[in-house]
Amino acid sequence: MAHQSFRGYGTFDVITKTIKDGMTYASFTSELVYEAYKNLNDVRIVFLVFERYVVRRDTRVSLSIMITGCEGEITVDASASGGGDHILTRFDWGISDDFLSTLSGIVRSLNLTSDAFI
Repeated sequence: MAHQSFRGYGTFDVITKTIKDGMTYASFTSELVYEAYKNLNDVRIVFLVFERYVVRRDTRVSLSIMITGCEGEITVDASASGGGDHILTRFDWGISDDFLSTLSGIVRSLNLTSDAFI
């Protein structure tokens, strides 16, 4: 399992659309499987879940993304999971990190900066 957070400034709708489009078209097997939008006073939140089939391991990996925006300040929190091939271990051969790095490239193009891996 891999986690990462990004922060910066921008337009909530533009960042959300760029992430959705980028993640959907990043891989032939990547798809958006869930999305939810919330508005709490001046705070806007979107929760996205992507799933990707990984041929080399014959497994699936998911990426959960929460985008939070308030007065132009944007935070993107993400967690990738799955991809393991055994019921007793969580070793996934780097598949989660690969999926998360796809998001990392997209948000860096939006000038969001990364916090350290958690």
